Amino acid sequence: MDKGKPEAGKVYSLTGGTGTPSIASGNTWSESEVKEKTFRVTSFEQVVYEQIVEAKDEDQAVKKACEAGDWGNAESGEVISQEAEEIDGN
Repeated sequence: MDKGKPEAGKVYSLTGGTGTPSIASGNTWSESEVKEKTFRVTSFEQVVYEQIVEAKDEDQAVKKACEAGDWGNAESGEVISQEAEEIDGN
């Protein structure tokens, strides 16, 4: 059986686990090519926004800031966690 030849710039699985095509398992170079998959990456972050508003007290200040809704860019932030989920099924 002609297994073909590897191509420059591509990544191949020379050995692999059960069900993973690899050269050691007798698969062709083409079948053993490691292909990129598509992932959705979600970053959960805590951010800080600031607004300057004129008000009589803290409650009114918060209410005015929420009504204005002009929060602009975050002043600071911290990544809480990140996760990746494969979405193309390959």
